[in-house]
Amino acid sequence: MKSLKQIINRYIRSAAIVMALVILVVIAFAKILIEQGRVEDTAAGTFVRLEQIIEENENN
Repeated sequence: MKSLKQIINRYIRSAAIVMALVILVVIAFAKILIEQGRVEDTAAGTFVRLEQIIEENENN
């Protein structure tokens, strides 16, 4: 029969592993969202610049 200390230690280890995995998933999700926003901003800026270049070319 396992002692109470062994049971508690096993439970704490399991809980720590689950918490670490949850934290890693949250961090990865946050990084994906941040990078997606950065890409959208870059694309929007690129399209604005392209529009300006097209307008300049049409004027010339």
